[in-house]
Amino acid sequence: MSLCLITGIAAAQEVGTVEAVHGGEGEVFVMRGSSSHILGKGDEIQLHDRLVIKGSGRVTVKAYGCSRTLPAGAMLTVDASFCTATPVSLSGAAVTTTTPALAVPILGGITAGKVVAAGTILSTPSIISTAASDENKGEPVSP
Repeated sequence: MSLCLITGIAAAQEVGTVEAVHGGEGEVFVMRGSSSHILGKGDEIQLHDRLVIKGSGRVTVKAYGCSRTLPAGAMLTVDASFCTATPVSLSGAAVTTTTPALAVPILGGITAGKVVAAGTILSTPSIISTAASDENKGEPVSP
């Protein structure tokens, strides 16, 4: 009975499939929990998977009723916002997708992406000052 329960839970988490993978070996993979797996056509995509595309890789994934192609240098966490979420850039450059993600305004034209970016920028000085004020007084601190 417990085997059926475990199988049911795993099946319930599947939310999509990989439609196409382009690039060299290991350039397109999924981070699932504490492990990572190279992706291939037909592989299942589960809720909370992090899709990572490196080098010259590219992947097309169908999930939540839409199909998205993610380019090299992008990472995207799979959840209910998959069809509209903006991928994270692994290099700091802007990420463009063949199925453009829509920016969802949350406050007077401010989008969720701007809030996350501002929070990251604003929190960095406090992280550095906290690290600098700890036990290593006068010694250089790596952020």
